[in-house]
This record gives sequence, structure tokens and C-alpha cells, in this order.
Amino acid sequence: MAGPPTNRPTFGLVMIRVALGAILVRHGWAAIHAAGVAGADVRDHVRAALGDVPGVVAWWGESVLLANPDGIAFLWRWAALLCGACLFLGGLTRPAGTVAALFAFQAFLFAEGEARLALGLIAIACAACAVSRAGRRLGLDTVFDQHFSPWVTWSRRRSNAVFP
Repeated sequence: MAGPPTNRPTFGLVMIRVALGAILVRHGWAAIHAAGVAGADVRDHVRAALGDVPGVVAWWGESVLLANPDGIAFLWRWAALLCGACLFLGGLTRPAGTVAALFAFQAFLFAEGEARLALGLIAIACAACAVSRAGRRLGLDTVFDQHFSPWVTWSRRRSNAVFP
């Protein structure tokens, strides 16, 4: 006899969340300490891809990414580290998964070859973690949902929040 359905994700998704978090933390940590993603790298990848991308993406590359490639590289390194830590620990998985998916998708648009495939898979997995609230099982989201307002955790319903 099956019990009542729960709104918690499966253990399979929890394993994907933890592995994805570990990958992003490792990438972010290595990029911060070894300057893995530099402004010159962003500039080179965006310029190389500008002829092959659609109009809106080309505008984004020229107007935003090429306007400050060092700032984008800095944001990418720290976003990978912080979002990866949140996903690994299962805390704030909705905001962290959304931010990580947006950064990975942005990089996917301007990447080539195997990196493009990897970034696409990372973007999809991050989005899946965000949509499914993957931190609700074996993660800090169960604690955060009880103690923080819904605008912090992006929870759907108001829980017994300590802070209004």
C-alpha cells in the first residue's frame, strides 16, 4: 500500500543536486585561485561566437559581455562557487539553481564543442534543481523554509516563518 504523496524530490534528484554542487564548487574554487576564467577568455569566446549567434544573443554579447569581460569573469567565478555550495548543501536551491542555470546558459550560447554540451547539461540540471526544490530532502531548504520569509527561499507558500 502506497502512502500519501509527498512534495519532496526523489533521492535520484538529490544525488544529481549534490554532484552538480560539487562540480560547480570545484570549478569556482579552481577559477578563483588559478584565475581559470579571465576577462580575456570571455572576450575571446564572445568575439569568436558573434557571427554564429542570433541577433538578441549577439546584442547581449556586444553590449553586456564585451562591455566588461573582467566583471563577467569575476561574477562567473563567484557565482559558480556560491551557487555550487548552495546546491551541494541543499540550501536556497531555487535561487541558486536559477542563477547557476542563467550563467551556464549564457556561457552555453558562446561556447564551442564539448564545452557547449557540458554547459547545456549543467544549465538543464541547475534549472531542474530550481524547479523541483531539490533541497527539500536531505538539504538545508527544510530548515530555511521554516525560518525565513518566502521571498528569501522562493517558496510557493508561506511557512511558519520566524521573520515576517
